[in-house]
This record gives sequence, C-alpha cells and structure tokens, in this order.
Amino acid sequence: MESIWKTIIETLEQDNPVVLAVVIAHKGSSPGKKGFKMAVSSKGVLSGSVGGGSMEYGMIKKAIKGLSEGLTNPVLFQMDHLHQESAKRSGLICSGTQWVAFYLLKSNDLPLIRSIYQLEKYEKEDTLLFNEKGIFIKKRVEKTDQITLSDKRWLLTENPGKKNTVYVFGGGHVSLALSKLLKTLDFKIKVFENRQDLSTFKKNRYADEKKVIHYEEAGSFVPEGEHVYVVIMTYAHQYDLLVIKQMLSKKVKYLGMMGSANKVRSVKEQLAMEGQKTDDFNKKVHAPIGLSIKSITPAEIAVSIAAELIAVKNG
Repeated sequence: MESIWKTIIETLEQDNPVVLAVVIAHKGSSPGKKGFKMAVSSKGVLSGSVGGGSMEYGMIKKAIKGLSEGLTNPVLFQMDHLHQESAKRSGLICSGTQWVAFYLLKSNDLPLIRSIYQLEKYEKEDTLLFNEKGIFIKKRVEKTDQITLSDKRWLLTENPGKKNTVYVFGGGHVSLALSKLLKTLDFKIKVFENRQDLSTFKKNRYADEKKVIHYEEAGSFVPEGEHVYVVIMTYAHQYDLLVIKQMLSKKVKYLGMMGSANKVRSVKEQLAMEGQKTDDFNKKVHAPIGLSIKSITPAEIAVSIAAELIAVKNG
C-alpha cells in the first residue's frame, strides 16, 4: 500500500488542503484502532481508513465540511458504537468507542510531512506526536502516561520508521506470491536470495527491498523488535538450517520456516546435534509455516502464511 504521507505530499504540492483524521485511542470492539489514519481532500478520501462503515462516512463528511468552512485548530471527536441513542453515536452497533482527531494540512506543512515520510522510508528512530496543538517530530519523548484523554487534551505517539516488516529468505515462487499478497496489507517486505539469476526473484516487483546475499550473513540484515517478522523459505535444507540458527537468538515478533513435517523434524534433529535446545525451536518457530488450510499452490501457501502473520500481529 502506498504511504499515506506520500499521498498527502502529492496533494499538498498541488496546493490542495488535506484533513488528516487520526484515531488517537480506542476501546472495546471499535472498528478503528489506535493509529489508524485517513487523508481527506475536498474531493473525498485520498488514502487510509479510520474504521469504515457509516461512522467513517460521517467522518469524511465532517472533514469535507471542515475544509469548506475553514477548519483551523486540531479537533477531537468521540464516536460511540452503540445500539442506544447517544449524542456521540457513530451509527455502528459493534460496541466500543474511538476518538478521532482532525488536523488541517496545507502547503506550508509540506516540510513537516516530507520529514515524516523520510522517517518512514528510511526507518529512522524519531517519534511522531499527535496532540491538541498539532503534529510534531521529537528525538526523545518523556513519559506520557499522565496525559488524560479529553476534547481539550490528547496524545498519540508512534514511530513511523518502525513499520511492521517481513524479512523473507528465499526468492522462489512462494516468495513471489507472498510478496504480492503482503503488498496489499500493512507490511513492508524485504526479500533475500543467494542466487543471482533466479527468475522469480527478478520478477518480484512487490518487495520494498531485494538483495542477493550469502546466507551465512543473514542475521546481519535482520534487526530485533516487535515490528520484525522473519519468513524462511530457501530452496535447500542446509540454507534453511543456516538461516534459522542465526534467528533463534533474536527477539522478533514472528519467526516461521516453510517445509514438510519431515523437514522440520530433520532441522530440529540437526540443531540438537549441534547443542541447540529443541525447546527454543518449539517455542519460537512456526513450522511448518502458515495456518493449516490444506494449501497446495504457491498462491494458496502465501495466503496461509499471510493469515498467520496477521493473526500474530493482531493477537
């Protein structure tokens, strides 16, 4: 999916104002989760979502009205998704509540938005703040748990550079299918292969980054963190083993290896022979990779892997 920040930049460069709607907080079964964003121009939605349905439709109308009537300061809306009547009722009945802040962005905000896009693109560590005064980039953020959410004071912090990223080792048919699928989801994709002339690797236009490497160096390309997902699907048992050994000690959100039950058993036996505790593998590695949906084709296997990644991300 194209970055919402890039879309906003392109719109502001044409001197068209944008309302950025940001879900500051949520509770219960609210369809819009904290951090969801939607960019709206006078022509309607440009990018993103704050939860969909009649609630989002109402937010779009509010944003367009704000553009026409001269919205100036940031404003926060509380939306209650309830059966019963409420002054803040959203029109949805899924239960829960979400708080959505509106920020008016104009061409003079381009330096800020370009800087945010650079944080995201180059995976920088800076923190982005959304509060009642505006949008800010900070090198360091002090503890914020004293902030009380209200229509006059709110705060959301996030790190645009720490986007959920899938590191795929192996550039074959399943890797290509998985990259294509993940491109439609909220993941950044990096694919690594050790063969220079592999056709499926060359055809992969969906990955954000592709690199030919020596699998002995796989660990140097993967950081640690709750935003890191590692998928191992090389073409040979020895390379899977080589990569998995470098990943077991890393603290990542997800670690999965493709292969049959026999292959998984063989890898565990080899690790045990080399002194690695089998419990470490059993606790950390999703193997065989993917949800069990009786998948056969590369596209079906990709669906099973993507579903497992989503389950881990949202769990």
